[in-house]
Formats: sequence, C-alpha cells, structure tokens
Amino acid sequence: MKPLMEFVIPVHSVSRPLRRAVESCIASAPQGLVRALIIAHEISAASIAPLLDGLPKDSYRVLEFSDGIPSSAGPANFGFANADAEYVAKLDSDDFFSGRFSTSALERLRKHRWDVEVYPLLGDSGQTILAPLPRLARRRNLRPERDRLFYRTGQRAIMSADLLNRAPVLFRPGFRTGEDFALSFWLWSSGASIFFDDFLPAYHVTDDATDRLTADTYSWRELLAPLFEMVTMPWACERPLAVRRAMVVKSLRVTIFSPLKRMNSLAQVTPDDREALKEIAARLRAFAPGSERYLSRSEANGLDLLGSDDNDVSLALVRRHLNDTTLRMTRIAKNPFLTFTPEGPSGRVVDYLLNRARTRIARISHRRSSRTILG
Repeated sequence: MKPLMEFVIPVHSVSRPLRRAVESCIASAPQGLVRALIIAHEISAASIAPLLDGLPKDSYRVLEFSDGIPSSAGPANFGFANADAEYVAKLDSDDFFSGRFSTSALERLRKHRWDVEVYPLLGDSGQTILAPLPRLARRRNLRPERDRLFYRTGQRAIMSADLLNRAPVLFRPGFRTGEDFALSFWLWSSGASIFFDDFLPAYHVTDDATDRLTADTYSWRELLAPLFEMVTMPWACERPLAVRRAMVVKSLRVTIFSPLKRMNSLAQVTPDDREALKEIAARLRAFAPGSERYLSRSEANGLDLLGSDDNDVSLALVRRHLNDTTLRMTRIAKNPFLTFTPEGPSGRVVDYLLNRARTRIARISHRRSSRTILG
C-alpha cells in the first residue's frame, strides 16, 4: 500500500541524528500511511542501517544517491522523484517534528485536501520563527504578497505531489547556497491552496550538526547567483507585479541588506563583489519596478547607493545608511502611504502584535475546549 505522506530526508554523514528525524515522522502515525524516504548521499545504505535498527521496516526506505556535489539539492530532487505518496515533505536529517505531528497533519489533509500545508517552526532555543506572518486570523488560501510567504524558505511544508510535479524548477544543485530560492518563489506564487496551521506540532530547526553543507562563507557573486537566475526565468517574470515586488523586498532585506550589515569587515569585499551588488540592484529594480517604495527610508537610501554608477561610493557608506536606526528612517517607507502595508517597514510590527494577541486568545480557547471534552 502506498503511503499518504512521505518525508524525504537527505543525509550525507552517519554522525547526523537521523534516527531522531525518522522517529519524529513516523511516531504514532497509522501503520502504512506515513513513510520516511532516506536518501544516502555519497554514503552507503549499509552505513546508516545501524541508525535505523529496530524501527518498523515498512515505515522507511533507503535509497543511495551520488552526484559528487556537496549540496542537499541533488538528493532532495532525487527523493522527490522517487516518492510515491500523495503528499511529500523535505526534512533535514538534524531537524525533527514535535509529538504526534504526522497524526495531526494527516487528520487535516484527509479532511481539507490543501495543496500545501504549512506548519509552525521553532528555533534551536525554542523560539517561534514567524515565517510566514499572515494577516490577522488568515490561515487558508494564503497569498505571497499579503501573508509574507516568501519569508518561509527551505520548502518546510507538506506539499501535494501533483503540485510539485508541475514545478518548472526544483532545487538547484549547482549553487553553493540558495538552492531552494527559485522553487520557493514558484511554490508560494503558484496559486495553490495554502493553509497555515499554527496548532500543528512544530518543526524544530536545530543547530545540532557541525558539518552543515551550507556552513561556509561565500563571495557576493556566489551568494547572489540564485537571484541572478530567478530574474531571468520567463515564468518568474510573468508573475503579477505585486508578487514580484514582495519577492524583491524580501530578497533585498534578507539576502543583501542583512549580510551587509552583519559583515565584520569590508576588507574581504573584492571589486567583483562590488560589481555583483551593483548589478543585482539594477536587475531587481527592472524585475519589479517600484519595489523600493516599500523599503524604509534608510533601506531605500542604501539601495540607491548600492546601484550607483559613482565608483567612489563605498560599501561603508551603504552600510552607514542601512544602520541608521532613527525611527523616521527605519519605520517610515520611502512612500509614506505604504508604511503599514505587509512589506512596508511598519506593517510587520503591527501584524506581529495582532497575531500574537490572536494566538494567545485562540490557545486559551483551545485549552478550554479540550478540558470540556475531557471533562
């Protein structure tokens, strides 16, 4: 019997806590309905067999894969191609789900048949990761430009296999980082029915592994490669302007501005790095005209300088603008009328406060309902 849900777990080292990941997928799940598909990347299936000893044989299968590329993209794609369940999800081998995750997720998928079901995320210290951060009380039929779906990276969601089979692009093995960038853009902007269930047991994003494949430093050209590719893809360029703007604003803040501000020193930045940053600023403006209007004043000033033709403009000056923390520069959009929109500099703060209040009220109500049923 084919499972209803299958978790693709790439693993490239026997030192990973693979058993914990697998057990978190199959724990308490009805027999035969959930399975882990483990992709042994550049290692043998026999080498990880001891890690799985004692688990029900029909709850997992192991396939070997080799492509010579130190990236989880290849084995993830191979896993998706070989999964035969109605719903699939990717799980990193050092991450895990809470409690009765699969049982709860199956219950909802059987009832609603969403194309994509998004679950809560917890960081290594137990903090909630607010990605996505939807509109108040909005949980079904989420939209990327309204509900901040683009901030949800790594395909951490349960996806319909039929939907995934229609994707024009999957993970990109040739990139040293950002291999999921194009797939994320396609998935969240595909028009699929997307449901965010923040009452599901959470996915724990851990820092257990000391050999994460992405734990490295990159040149700016390498870091920006997925963005350069995305803005040339015909299907991406055909997405509605509002959707493209949301992606560009997120990319500027997360992929460019945040690393720039965190850099300990600009001494290692090469002329090619500076040219790559200038090029991407122009490409993103052309890909989604008007995106800069949603940025804070400090971000907009930084973007202008980043794309300047003046060779005397330094990244130090760009960083000085990005690090301007005065309220009028950080909380007001370049177009003030866009300040409180979802991608505006103050829109996220408002939605965070509203959603935190809603979640507290909902959880109190949920606990009271549970006590009534048990009583």
